[in-house]
Amino acid sequence: PNPPAPNASLTASTYHVFPAFADGTVSDGSYFRSTLMISNPSSSGTNTCTLQLRGLTVPGFAQTPYQLQPNGFVIAPTPATQSLKVGYATLQCTANVEAQLLYSYYSSNGTKLAEAAVFSSPPSTKVQILADTREGAQIGIGIANDSDVQNTYIISVDDGSGTVAGTVKGTLGPRTSIARYLSELMTLPPNYVGRVTVSPATGTGTSSIIGLRYSGTVFATIPETIQP
Repeated sequence: PNPPAPNASLTASTYHVFPAFADGTVSDGSYFRSTLMISNPSSSGTNTCTLQLRGLTVPGFAQTPYQLQPNGFVIAPTPATQSLKVGYATLQCTANVEAQLLYSYYSSNGTKLAEAAVFSSPPSTKVQILADTREGAQIGIGIANDSDVQNTYIISVDDGSGTVAGTVKGTLGPRTSIARYLSELMTLPPNYVGRVTVSPATGTGTSSIIGLRYSGTVFATIPETIQP
């Protein structure tokens, strides 16, 4: 296939899925905030984008359509004034936009402890993230079923050479999501390094996923990759 044009974006789209959207405080007073960032790449056309939250509501966070002028942008943080809620989000726009979600974690006194941004995760039949649990790291995974039908997924962890460390099945209803530590889903050997693959049990159906690698209070995002 021909390569994309030099100024063509591989991440711009009219539809974006963010498999994990978090807002609110936990029991020790620390809190999570999600910041939606949208950029209109057009220098001549306006754009209208609508955010849809699934599985959670965020009081005080405007979800009315965002109106973007040519080369305009939106940066919209959640207020983090409720107890922690986690779901997923979709963004529908009238023309291509660049969109990212910024995850931020704060101590109870408002000191920022960690922050990482992620692009959206296009739905696909077979997707994966890479997992590195060395140095005591925890791997979190968010899975969204952004479809109108229930799907059962196989979550499989392997070392890339055919050795499977663990497999589990899970079912998600239409337009729902789940967020778990990998250690909550299966038991892995210490300091495990491998890949986590999510695919439909029936051979049909799609999912969107995102990974987070936690080292203490610090975390980094692990984007999905689409597999053939």
